[in-house]
Amino acid sequence: MSLMAIILWALHALSPWRQMHERARNLLKASIRYLHDPDMVGWLGANPDDPSGIALIERGLDVLSPNIDLLIYQRAREILGLKPVSWATPRRSPPQ
Repeated sequence: MSLMAIILWALHALSPWRQMHERARNLLKASIRYLHDPDMVGWLGANPDDPSGIALIERGLDVLSPNIDLLIYQRAREILGLKPVSWATPRRSPPQ
């Protein structure tokens, strides 16, 4: 393996897109894991107004949605051969 290939391989893991992709994947995986746990579902049903329950999950999904849309948009630009556009992290919505 050439030195340039090793450097590119190391830099790929540090890419902001790669990091955002991993964060989105981990957040979605954690949300699904919590919603599959019968004890957690029972607790959410028993405490619907608790701010650390349903509101926290909704906020997480609200944060995740625009990030996934942005990842899809940038990947489509990459497939079409267009240069990536500058981006900023979407603002978090306040808990409701």
